Amino acid sequence: MAQPRWPLAPGAIALLLCLCLPALGQGRFGQKQEADLANFGVIGARGDVSGSSLRVREVLEGGGAKQAGLSPGDEIVGVEGKSFGKDPLLELYRAIDAAEAARKRQPLLLKVLRAGSETELKVPVARLGACSKSCPNKCKRCDKVIKAGLGFLAKTQAGNGCFPTDLGGKTGLVVVTSLGGLAFMSAGIPPKPGTPAGRALDYVLKNANTPDTGGFGGGGRGNWNQENWAHAYALCFLAEVAYTTRRKDVKAKVKELAEKLLTTMEQTGGWAHGPGGPNALGYLELEIVSNYALLGLGAARRLGIELDEGKLAKAMAWIESTAAADGGVGYSHRSGQKGFGDPGRTAGALVAYVALGQKKRPFYKKMAGYYANHVGGLPEGHVSPAMHILAGAMAAHVLGNKAQKAYRASYHTLLLGQRRPDGSFGSMPTKESKQLSNNTDLTVGPRWTSASYILALTLGRKNIPLLLGEKIKGEKKRKKSAKREGPTGGK
Repeated sequence: MAQPRWPLAPGAIALLLCLCLPALGQGRFGQKQEADLANFGVIGARGDVSGSSLRVREVLEGGGAKQAGLSPGDEIVGVEGKSFGKDPLLELYRAIDAAEAARKRQPLLLKVLRAGSETELKVPVARLGACSKSCPNKCKRCDKVIKAGLGFLAKTQAGNGCFPTDLGGKTGLVVVTSLGGLAFMSAGIPPKPGTPAGRALDYVLKNANTPDTGGFGGGGRGNWNQENWAHAYALCFLAEVAYTTRRKDVKAKVKELAEKLLTTMEQTGGWAHGPGGPNALGYLELEIVSNYALLGLGAARRLGIELDEGKLAKAMAWIESTAAADGGVGYSHRSGQKGFGDPGRTAGALVAYVALGQKKRPFYKKMAGYYANHVGGLPEGHVSPAMHILAGAMAAHVLGNKAQKAYRASYHTLLLGQRRPDGSFGSMPTKESKQLSNNTDLTVGPRWTSASYILALTLGRKNIPLLLGEKIKGEKKRKKSAKREGPTGGK
């Protein structure tokens, strides 16, 4: 019997970034919490997959579905004159892709069952052109998709520079704002003052590594601190900014955050959600935090900031202690959670090893093999499909052409299928989210998913070189100097 990728009882699942999500309904920024529904593509409808049909539950404003008269309660049973087969959602996504790529603008023809009668709706679809052979790189169609996504982020950015999230608290805001800033940078838009990326930078500089007094707190026993997430994501963003802009104040903040993360590392070499002792479920470390902590630390190290090499080695050894013999990275080192490999966790660890310059480490090769054999399982990763799909894209990028082709074949159509009429990317329900009646991507919100998928589409532009292990100026000289001097601290 296959082992589950999330080895915790459904009633005790440790959720991404927080252990107690805010109540569903009205979020902190006044946004109504959406239902956990499948996105029916950029035409602007959401609903449920039911066998070989799609049941419409919501029709979004501004989309072609609304213009064509699609309504909640309708059942989409086919497209372009053909009935759906075994995978109606993917078939719809492919039909939308074809309509957008057509030489002449033409509507998408939906076969709809309404009140027992079948009818055909002509849904207007914008013509974006066909994907290039190098898609998503140097692809005019993807460029338009990315531009729309960045437009959504810019339009919904708050006055203080953050990208809002219903996650609650400053920790969540620093995480999502850092990811949003990276999305702009990866697309080739630098963080100049007054721009969306520049305003995100101002927010993160001001709020990273400051006490979070208003976000998390479930009451009762346990530690609810989640700040390691904010430290890690802010470090990834600010390290890239420091490299691009050469700003001394940003580099100083990078050093501060790197030292903070090394301080909050547990005795085992792993990281918990945050410092302060066992959480409300009674445990400390979970591997997924280590991925982003080490990714940020690797970026800081490449920037020339000296770190305790002994602690970095201990952190990698802890990750390896969670894994099975096949290289699949587990949930933690604890009994019952060790050895439960997951492609998203493995992808994240693999990219962190690259940032740390550890491609020759034996375990790196094991992770690469596991990722290649399990790349198809990314969306079903624990808690956040967006996090796992982005980690998978980053892993494919660092592994090279073969991995990139496999990733694109598995996810390009699925990823573009998450678009919505306002330019954002929505969340996707999973078996886990349905079982738990909770989708973390949905709760964190569309800026989280949009930034994640924009990053996945723009990695090939090589604008975030520290995180992706790209060549950078002066690194060889620093490595030679470090080798002569030996490791800084640790045992």
